[in-house]
Amino acid sequence: MSLPEQIPGTEPLTDQAESARLAADSEPEIIEEDASFAIVHKPAGWLTVPGTPGTLSSRDPSVQAWLAERWKQPSGEPGFVGTVHRLDRPVSGVMVWAKSSRSARRLAEQFSGGKVIKQYWAVVAGQPAQSSGTWEDWLILQKHDGRNVVRRCAPGTPQGQPAHTDWQKVAASGLKPDLTWLSLWPRTGRMHQLRVQTAERGWPILGDSAYGSVAEWPHPWKIALHARSLTFRHPETQQLILVEAAVGPHWSCLGDVQEWFEPTEKYRVKRS
Repeated sequence: MSLPEQIPGTEPLTDQAESARLAADSEPEIIEEDASFAIVHKPAGWLTVPGTPGTLSSRDPSVQAWLAERWKQPSGEPGFVGTVHRLDRPVSGVMVWAKSSRSARRLAEQFSGGKVIKQYWAVVAGQPAQSSGTWEDWLILQKHDGRNVVRRCAPGTPQGQPAHTDWQKVAASGLKPDLTWLSLWPRTGRMHQLRVQTAERGWPILGDSAYGSVAEWPHPWKIALHARSLTFRHPETQQLILVEAAVGPHWSCLGDVQEWFEPTEKYRVKRS
């Protein structure tokens, strides 16, 4: 999902924002890296890039800043961190980062050209009647009370953009009643695309109060949306890479589904 992840705020700075305290309980993990790129697991609650200066989010941890510190130069200068796609703050999962401008350009071209296969897992309130399908919508970014929100709009609406997602139910016998586990494959990368497309059909993602979730969810700054896997080509060798990541343990509140959040392999990388 190639999206901006935070909604700019206007609150005065405090010693420590609640979101920063919550995010401090977790840290990104390097799944694999070489001289060209790194595959990283972003925890829910972390920003992709630093927040707007002067707002509360500017003190919240970001994966980009974490990597810049990790890749610091001998001179003390922050390392190069190429951001080629983004995940919303409350979303966890797989991301890829470039370690050079050439790798950043090549990876970004794969995302913008629709050559990256992205799979997400989501748990939503409600029961879709069908077991699979494709959502085809037009989405538009609007301002509401000074904040960015995305809405579905009529096809061809000025400033609207088409959004396409393939979806399928996932068998989840241990899930709490009236919830559905979905596997989602977005073919476009609109802001908040999956969050809006599920909510507009009456199935908001758990914890996503910005888009209508009212179901019980005990994890502030996190929602039940996870970037399960990415398939892309190495920016230098062009080798095809598939990387998968298990959901975090906070998903255990959804029911007896331990086999999904504590698999034998937390991460899996396949090359071909």
